[in-house]
Amino acid sequence: MEFLQLRYFDVIARCENISRAAEELHVSQPSLSGSLLRLEKELGFPLFDRRGRRLHLNDQGRLFWEKTRQILGLLADCRLTGAAGAGSGRIAIAFQNHNETLFRQICRFQQRWPDIQLHLYQSVMNEAFSISSFDFILSTSRHSFPVPMACLPLSGRGWYAVVPASSPLAALPEISVPALQDESFCFLRDNQGNWEDSYRICLSQNFLPRSMVTTNSPFYKHQILGEGILCGFIPTGWYDSCSQNPRIRVLPLRGFSNEAEIGLYWKKDEPLSPAAQLFLQFLREEGKKTENSL
Repeated sequence: MEFLQLRYFDVIARCENISRAAEELHVSQPSLSGSLLRLEKELGFPLFDRRGRRLHLNDQGRLFWEKTRQILGLLADCRLTGAAGAGSGRIAIAFQNHNETLFRQICRFQQRWPDIQLHLYQSVMNEAFSISSFDFILSTSRHSFPVPMACLPLSGRGWYAVVPASSPLAALPEISVPALQDESFCFLRDNQGNWEDSYRICLSQNFLPRSMVTTNSPFYKHQILGEGILCGFIPTGWYDSCSQNPRIRVLPLRGFSNEAEIGLYWKKDEPLSPAAQLFLQFLREEGKKTENSL
C-alpha cells in the first residue's frame, strides 16, 4: 500500500464519483479506477457500493476512510516539523521529462544525506500527476499547472536526432527534420494514443514519419534506439547516455535546439518539508558550482 493510493482514495471517498475525483487530482479516470481496484484487492474487501456512476462508502469503507484521513493528517504534520529533522524524511519527485544531470545530483544528494528517502515517479507522456502527492515535479516551461507553482530552472530542452552509425546520415554535423523523411522510426505513444512531441515536430515539417516501433516506455525506446537499427528523436536530457553508444550517432536537430526550459516545480502556496528544503538548497549550490566551473 502506497501513500498515493491513500491520497486517491481520500478524494474518491469525498467526491463519491470517479470522474470528479479524477478532475480534482488531474489524473485519468482509468488510472484512478485501477488504483482503487488495486487498493480493494490488497485490503481484501470492497470500500464502496457501486450504484451506476455513483460510489457510496460501505461500512468498511467509512472505517477505512477515517483511518486514511488520520494517516494523511499525520503525514501533513510531519512535513511541517522543524528544521532539526531536515537530515531525515522523505522526498517525492515526479518526472514528466528525463534529465540525466538531475539524476546524478539526486545520487550525490543521497550520498550526502543517506537518511532521507527519495521516491521517484515517472509520467508516461501526457499522463497527469496529482500535484499534491509530490514535493517536486520535473517539467518544462510549456506545461501549464492548475495551481500557482514556483520553479528552479535546470536546463534548456531541445531535440537531437538518433541515426544508426552505419547510415550515410551519420556523417552529417547536424540534420534537419525533412532529411529524415525516408527513415524508419521508434516513437513513444501513451495508452491514450498520444504521440510524443517529436512526432508532432515531423508533422509540422509536412511529412508523416514511418513509425515501425511504438512504446509507452522511455526505457524501451532508449534500448531500441541503442541497437542502431531505427531512427528517433531524443531530448537534451538523453544526450550523454546515447552519445556514448558506438552503434548510433546523435545529431543536433536543426531548428529545434532550444525549444523549452526544464525546471523543478513545486506549489507556491504550501511550505516545503525540511527535507525538501534541504534538497532545493543542495540543487542551488550544485548550480552555482557548475556556473563557476564554466
